[in-house]
Amino acid sequence: MAFGAGQTIFEEESPAGHLYIVSEGSVELRFTVTHYAALHTASMDRKFKGDMLGWSAVVAPHAYILTAIAVKDSKLLKVSGSDIQRLCTESDRFGHAFMRNLAHVIGQRLNITQRMLIGVIQDHLKKREPGE
Repeated sequence: MAFGAGQTIFEEESPAGHLYIVSEGSVELRFTVTHYAALHTASMDRKFKGDMLGWSAVVAPHAYILTAIAVKDSKLLKVSGSDIQRLCTESDRFGHAFMRNLAHVIGQRLNITQRMLIGVIQDHLKKREPGE
């Protein structure tokens, strides 16, 4: 599938039916934060050729947790989450390889989230330091 620069691939909280693999271009993953009744968008990660996104299509509750936006004109391979689940059931070898890769992707995301959270906590603690 082709996506033009700035085009939304999927939105956070929408039903996750497909997993995507970037074949050309790049995709930014974003989330929305509400602050004083105003919505703000924050960047979480950027995906490039060979990277997978939309893993929520194979993990319950099957809802995207981020929004994916094409940064520049991009091409993505779109794979049905139910097809991936079926292949995992039919082939232990495929299922093991897929889940190992999925765990790696989720682990990277957890690491990014932890670094972001540490930054926020450090900023908060700096504001509480004596003499400031």
